[in-house]
Amino acid sequence: MELRHLRYFVAVADQGSFVRAATRLHVAQPALSRQIRGLEREVGAQLLERGPRGVRLTAAGEILRQGGHSLITQLEAAMHRTHLAHDGKIGTCRIGIGRVALLNDFVIHGIAAIRQRYPDIRLVVTEMNVPAQVHAVRAGDLDLAIGADLSPYAPGIAWEALYDDPIECAVLPATHRCATAPSVATTELATDTLWLPPADRLQPIMRRIHEAAQRLGLTQWEEHESIESLYALVAAGRGWTFGTRSMRKHPPQGTVAVPLQGFLAPLSMGVCWRNDDSSPVIRNVLDVLRQARDRAAAPRVRPGSPFHGGLSSDTSGLWW
Repeated sequence: MELRHLRYFVAVADQGSFVRAATRLHVAQPALSRQIRGLEREVGAQLLERGPRGVRLTAAGEILRQGGHSLITQLEAAMHRTHLAHDGKIGTCRIGIGRVALLNDFVIHGIAAIRQRYPDIRLVVTEMNVPAQVHAVRAGDLDLAIGADLSPYAPGIAWEALYDDPIECAVLPATHRCATAPSVATTELATDTLWLPPADRLQPIMRRIHEAAQRLGLTQWEEHESIESLYALVAAGRGWTFGTRSMRKHPPQGTVAVPLQGFLAPLSMGVCWRNDDSSPVIRNVLDVLRQARDRAAAPRVRPGSPFHGGLSSDTSGLWW
């Protein structure tokens, strides 16, 4: 039995007439009659009772009509989903996002826009720091990652800027004496421990972050490998660290982000993926993020800032 035989039979059964069914199917009536007779021979049962006013289903024909409708409906649904998959409108996209980026308004709105545009794409979002993102994307454990640009240190990885989130804050304990100040100078934090990731982590990025601290007149700090533990130390009142502009609105739990006087270092955040990934799902997700970027009024580094260009573009990774 071919699918067209089943479609022909269901059309005749629904129309109750070979003439009307033939018109609907755009086939000649004699050819349609031959197809139905062939179908009856194949199933070994009479399916239609023919009369001067049309046709009427036999008991066997009614059973086949019900099953035929169900099969055709399922097939049409499967074909529709097949076309959606081919066009990248259905599938799974695994995205790694850093803790700071995860709370950024651009990322929040971008994820919402993807879900609205492509409701059949299943987004699996995992909180993951930038170094781990790069390894996961290269290994194929992630499809995309949103964070800073580490593509120069990861062959095969493409990166595209989405929004700016410059480093301009001191992340302090929520109970710190300067927590409610409109801004803070580094001299006011002289007695507090500055925490930074190690300089040898993803060199030369971390080394240049340390150099930036020295330009602020900071010559001593403690190092900690895990940014999660670093924020926990700050929240516990053990010191402070650098923070981005978006952290003023969404600081780590137990902390506040206060603007640092006289300091503004550029930081571009973007999306990375494997160069050889041709998935249409990834293409569509990237297009939504690009459109969101084009609509957004991203903040820019003030050209007159004394620290304008204080960090070159390839230092944007930080530990976020």
